[in-house]
Amino acid sequence: MHFCFIFSLFAVTYREFVFFKQTIHMEETFMATTFVDVSTYLVFAYGGPGGNAGAEATVSLGIPNAFAFLRFYPDSASLSANSKTTHVSGKPIYYVNYKYSQLANILDLLRNEKPVKFFFRDDNFAAYITTSDEPVGEGEA
Repeated sequence: MHFCFIFSLFAVTYREFVFFKQTIHMEETFMATTFVDVSTYLVFAYGGPGGNAGAEATVSLGIPNAFAFLRFYPDSASLSANSKTTHVSGKPIYYVNYKYSQLANILDLLRNEKPVKFFFRDDNFAAYITTSDEPVGEGEA
């Protein structure tokens, strides 16, 4: 009898686990993410007070079928959340916000690494640019 009780408890727990696993899988399936190669970049350095909507610089990334803008704000400013809108052409526009002190590191990565990828997650607006895996100790060519 004790064995049956443990078995039925396991069966209920297993069913809950399967339901939970399916729910997680569904969320992963429908969560929209963008993870694409960056082919080009263009830097805008703004002069005058306030820059462009408060940004001191913007880096436009060349990515397939979308627009991505990395905006760099004064280090003393609080950053607003990253965002996504839609261009009149129907293509997505991604806005990713950084502190101005991060501009040099981003430009270094864009100038010196290959390939570089852009990531954006629609549900929480998490975004980053990244390189691919490189062997340890490879050094620069």
